[in-house]
Amino acid sequence: MLNQGIYNAEAESYRLYLTGVGPTVHPVLGSFPSQGSLPIPQQGTGTVATVTLDPTNGTLVTGTGTFFTNDPQAGSKTKFTGQVEPGDYIAVNANGQFVRKITQVKDDTHLVIEAPFPSSLNGNFYIIKKNRYKMIYAKSTGTSNAILQEQTFVTGETFLNGGSPVTYDVTGSNSAISFQIDY
Repeated sequence: MLNQGIYNAEAESYRLYLTGVGPTVHPVLGSFPSQGSLPIPQQGTGTVATVTLDPTNGTLVTGTGTFFTNDPQAGSKTKFTGQVEPGDYIAVNANGQFVRKITQVKDDTHLVIEAPFPSSLNGNFYIIKKNRYKMIYAKSTGTSNAILQEQTFVTGETFLNGGSPVTYDVTGSNSAISFQIDY
């Protein structure tokens, strides 16, 4: 039975307000930069490269020094640990503003992603584990447009999804996004 009282034991809900004036620190969720993704990606071991005009149409990610099937940083609280699985997400930059869903893990150095990144990328990679959130609701609350999911997020516009990672950018002058995140 769903608890309809003030406290809902079946879900935890947090609110987060992001602006371009610097990192936002939430008492439970931690620090969020002005450009990135929710949830915050965790850095993996090694580096990766993508090529947008390869025979796989840019969906092959090639790693160097990577351990996609079993990352050796197990036990580290600040690094990505464990196995990368289909359904997880990968970002190839420090802020994580470009995120793609992993559809196949071929081996320790090769992944296939659902859609290519907007350009060829190489460098450190970051992982977001699947099914971390139950829901993400966003509203563009600034006086100028923000960026959400790599597209213009017009002031007053809202967005709702079933908990998949979302990318955002509030570095523009007077842009802001208000999030509600349910676990």
